[in-house]
Amino acid sequence: MPEGFDHIAVCVDGSETDQRLLARAVALRDAVGAETLSVVHVAPLPIPPVASDSTMLGGPGLAAAYTDPTPFIEASREMVDRIIADVPGAQGVLLDGHPAAAVCDWAEGAGVDVIVAGSHRGFWDRVTLGSFASNLAHHAPCSVLLVRPAPAD
Repeated sequence: MPEGFDHIAVCVDGSETDQRLLARAVALRDAVGAETLSVVHVAPLPIPPVASDSTMLGGPGLAAAYTDPTPFIEASREMVDRIIADVPGAQGVLLDGHPAAAVCDWAEGAGVDVIVAGSHRGFWDRVTLGSFASNLAHHAPCSVLLVRPAPAD
């Protein structure tokens, strides 16, 4: 039985894999008697549209191109609140920024002992967006438990 896992963090993204991740994190918490279980989500912030006119490359048009992030943050907060309502003793954590970097920075400051995360992006998502799981495994300040998706039916 692992010792020293007082703070466990589980990264959720609203996908079908969340339930598997939560089950693993809760089982680990219960097995080691961890004091804290944090459910962590990095809010997806809007990307400004690319405009064909040159006024968007600087000047007053640039600020107007950004979409208000408030709805994205509110939707993320609601998702985290729904999840922690079903996980007794869990606390919600909402971050922003590049997902892996935001989680690593937060984990270091919060004293996280192990991060539970999913490894479920398809090939094209990994190529275009990068691998969240790989970034965590290489840069987290603590141990990382990667949970694979359920086998296809």
